[in-house]
Amino acid sequence: MTRPPIAAVLLDVGGTLWPDGWPWLPDDPRARTGRLREALPELDPGTARALLHDLDSSAAGIAQLLDQDLGGYVG
Repeated sequence: MTRPPIAAVLLDVGGTLWPDGWPWLPDDPRARTGRLREALPELDPGTARALLHDLDSSAAGIAQLLDQDLGGYVG
């Protein structure tokens, strides 16, 4: 029996291998905005910053929860 090729790999969902977050560096906001705009070039800088802020805000309480609703967070 042949197996289909691997379509996706979910590595470290939930911070098992390394932390869910990293210590912030002064250049992080600019670097994160740049990476997001590389992936989604149609985003203007202000929209990219607002999206990252919203993601950070929605993720703020996840670390304190025993049950992580990753589907809700990604949604």
